Amino acid sequence: MSPTLHLYTRRNDSGWDELSKWLDAVSVDLRRLERDDDQSYGSHRNSFLLLDTARQRRARRSSCTGKVARLRKGRRYFQRPPKCEIEGAQSQNRSKSAIERTTLQGYGNPHQKRSCRGPIDKYAAAGGCGILHTKLWMVDRDEVYVGSANTDWRSLAHVKELGLHITNCSCLLEDYGKIFDAYWDMALPDAQIPHKWPADLSTPFNEIHPMSISVNSSEALVYLSSSPPQMCPDGRESDISSIISTIHKADHFIYVAVMDYFPLMIYGAKPTFWPVIDDALRAAAVDRRVEVRLLVSYWNYTRPNERQFLKSLTFLSGSFKGVSISVKFFVVPSSSAQRQIPYARVNHNKYMVTDNIAYVGTSNWSGDYFVNTAGVGTIVSGNTTLRQELEDLFLRDWMSEFAYPI
Repeated sequence: MSPTLHLYTRRNDSGWDELSKWLDAVSVDLRRLERDDDQSYGSHRNSFLLLDTARQRRARRSSCTGKVARLRKGRRYFQRPPKCEIEGAQSQNRSKSAIERTTLQGYGNPHQKRSCRGPIDKYAAAGGCGILHTKLWMVDRDEVYVGSANTDWRSLAHVKELGLHITNCSCLLEDYGKIFDAYWDMALPDAQIPHKWPADLSTPFNEIHPMSISVNSSEALVYLSSSPPQMCPDGRESDISSIISTIHKADHFIYVAVMDYFPLMIYGAKPTFWPVIDDALRAAAVDRRVEVRLLVSYWNYTRPNERQFLKSLTFLSGSFKGVSISVKFFVVPSSSAQRQIPYARVNHNKYMVTDNIAYVGTSNWSGDYFVNTAGVGTIVSGNTTLRQELEDLFLRDWMSEFAYPI
């Protein structure tokens, strides 16, 4: 049996079944629940629910093998089995009342909840706006949810989200655990980012030495990345490095779906040019004739100047034979009542798929998210069903009535 990752989709607004499926992962047979997310991302994003998750049936084995099982339908909302313990690291970039509201109301020991001061507030104090933007759940260190969804009713009922639900691969789950442990350590009072991280947080898995596992009976090379670089212990690939590498390795096409796209640092005292990803995409299109498509969210909070940066990419199309860069805005439809929900009705995805790699992240694509904000990327190389499903998902949205040329 081999690990299998599936993406599940839902196209309407009655997202409760998908919400229940996702929550089943954290409400059944728990002994220990560890949670790390950005619960204060504005007021949390929202849309017709598209929770694309992947699940493999639980099996406590040391080898990286497994079998897929669809997330069970249910209507439980944070139901807690006996003796469930919860650990959560979250950004402190919010008011005290907001922190109090995000406590899981009596579930677990309140002393097991920490606000992540380490990398986050230090970067903000230096003039940036870094937060803990990762969305990562671990259950018994046996299964993981990682993706775009914040832990908020709107995120799972009114936001178009995408994530992975992974079980049955101990080496991969252990690596996610090391990322969580780094956050957890930094959430201690007066924590300082160490000059050298403890050896038990280092990883042997990265772009040069990925883990080799069988996914859907197909061989795949997998590793995890993290941001910012200061939060990368020995061996950990930085998130921006993994994104640039994925772009460089594309032979035929690069499809990207993100909420925001800016070749800037946009959250500091003043905008600063940061063309790292932009340059890589332009080089792929011009130097190697790789087709580039960007599907970027358009909603109430879209910055007006984003369109200009995106248009500058499209101007390269046709400059030379075979050069093709196209961009579309994705608009989540809203009723008059839904438009009243703040920070809602948006495509919150953060992924990239090429002809040979699937990348699922937790960061928007502006420099801030890779320089001073905590995020995670999952990189799966090989022609796996996960890669194909992600490609199909992108093309479905790209060709849909909700996607518009800029």
